[in-house]
Amino acid sequence: MVPTPNPARSLALRLIFATFPTISTVTEIEAALEKLPPEQLHEVAAWLETRLAPVAPDSSVEDTWSDEVKRRIEELDSGRVQGVPAEQVFARARQILGR
Repeated sequence: MVPTPNPARSLALRLIFATFPTISTVTEIEAALEKLPPEQLHEVAAWLETRLAPVAPDSSVEDTWSDEVKRRIEELDSGRVQGVPAEQVFARARQILGR
């Protein structure tokens, strides 16, 4: 679990905020972030995630998937199609991927 960042105490965030005025491109921001140790990078990521607006699912995509699930269940229930055991599906996937 990633700890909840505290900008007042976070060295990583203080460094990013202190550096931000001199950073002018996304590439420079990426370069600065790549220099952070993993713990501090996770803290910055958690901080950033709290500032991003949540993305609502596209209702048309949700409706399309809902219709698809209903269609597949009806096909299975009616006997028009037969399910394939998971072991067979995974074995075939490993075969295709060469694992």
